[in-house]
Amino acid sequence: MTVGSTLASHTFFSLLSAASNGLLVVLVIVAARVLGPEDFGKYATGMAFVFLLEPLTDLGMREYLTREVARNREVAKRAFAVMSSIKLALCTGTAVLIVPIAAAVGYNGEIMLVIGILAVAMFFRSYKFAVRCFFRAFGRYNIETALVVGERVVTLSMALIVLWSGGGLIGFVMVFPAVRLVDLVVTVIVFQKKIGRVGLSLNWDEWRAMLVGSLPFALMLAMGVLYSRIDVLMLSVMRPFSEVGWYSTGYTLIDVSNIVPMVLSAAVFPTLSVLSLSDRNKFEVICRRTVKYLIIAAAAFMFGGLAIADEIVLTLFGEAYVNSADVLRILLGSLGFSFVAGLSTIFLFALDRQRQAAFSLVITVLIVILLNLLLIPRFGFIGAAVGTALAQLIYFVTLMVQLRHANCHVLSLRLIWRPVTAGVIMAYMTHHISDWSLFLVIPIAAVAYVGILLLLGAFDRTEFTALRKLIGPRESPGSVGPR
Repeated sequence: MTVGSTLASHTFFSLLSAASNGLLVVLVIVAARVLGPEDFGKYATGMAFVFLLEPLTDLGMREYLTREVARNREVAKRAFAVMSSIKLALCTGTAVLIVPIAAAVGYNGEIMLVIGILAVAMFFRSYKFAVRCFFRAFGRYNIETALVVGERVVTLSMALIVLWSGGGLIGFVMVFPAVRLVDLVVTVIVFQKKIGRVGLSLNWDEWRAMLVGSLPFALMLAMGVLYSRIDVLMLSVMRPFSEVGWYSTGYTLIDVSNIVPMVLSAAVFPTLSVLSLSDRNKFEVICRRTVKYLIIAAAAFMFGGLAIADEIVLTLFGEAYVNSADVLRILLGSLGFSFVAGLSTIFLFALDRQRQAAFSLVITVLIVILLNLLLIPRFGFIGAAVGTALAQLIYFVTLMVQLRHANCHVLSLRLIWRPVTAGVIMAYMTHHISDWSLFLVIPIAAVAYVGILLLLGAFDRTEFTALRKLIGPRESPGSVGPR
């Protein structure tokens, strides 16, 4: 299979997997409506707190092993045995420590119970993610996708039953550890059948070698979590939980759009890890083409969302969350920067420049903490949104500098002007029909955006060929750089 065909296949299954996040979005929308801003804010705080400590259960081993196994599959089974042993110790220790740490922060009452329940769910989830990285490294994206979609269907179904039957906040969060325990068992069984049976390793030298190799990834992961969740935790300490609910609702809609960089990152990372060593020219071609697709997607979300932010929030979440529209608008303003920054991190990982990527993220995290300390006490959830948007811009700039130092040039004006032009025209059209039903406005805007891109010549012959490979039986060779 050619590199292009491999990437097309990986992207297709990654897209299916990421699209299943839509099920979780439905879950969040229903939960926000049923629970209300106060209880939903407690749920969002609990999730953010647990997510903030989750890197302690992994220490970057997933990313490190995805790259190493993609380059040399002979090491896979032994690496999995070593990783499994380390993960068991890390997950257990972290799950036990989460509640005492939460108490030390100052949380009490119902929020402590929420955090404790979600800590158990985190234990199962983190271990399952470790298994999934091996399916990806072996190119078995179809298996990973089936497992992910199945787990999310069950989670949504059970959570909706609990919410609509009056289970409340505690009943709702209890769904997560229950489903993830079953999901972990099924994942391990499938792994043993499709990849092979492996044991555990108690060899300290192997543990040390893996932890040292994973260390740059661990720092990057920890900083990434701080970057994406510290705003929620700082807001929960300084302001009422209702403001956390408003902020988290607006941020949830941004998370929906983040499916796109997640898909592209997951699809290209194993291939880029190999090409960075074997074919630097092809590496940069794929990088530029991926950035091009990401900018196209970012412009659609950014300009379209800005035109109908109020309608989106009111339609999905109701009048109780009207304040979330301001959060959404602020965060959409920096969406393009955050999209490209997320993908640029993967490029640096593939080039073995984890330390440089980590340095950029450390600087950004320090800035976002400072901004939140200055803005949240005075402006509340709006200040948190402004701080996050500014941090995304700073992170983007620092990563572009790091890529230039690596002699990797992935961004140019010719990749930007067509999507931005199409986005502005689409937003103007959308604004004038914003009083129509949202479920009619969005398809019209999407069709208009794609049509404008086609008129502007945004896609080349190779991209149409790749599309035919995905939807038809014939294959055609070809490889030219992005426009």
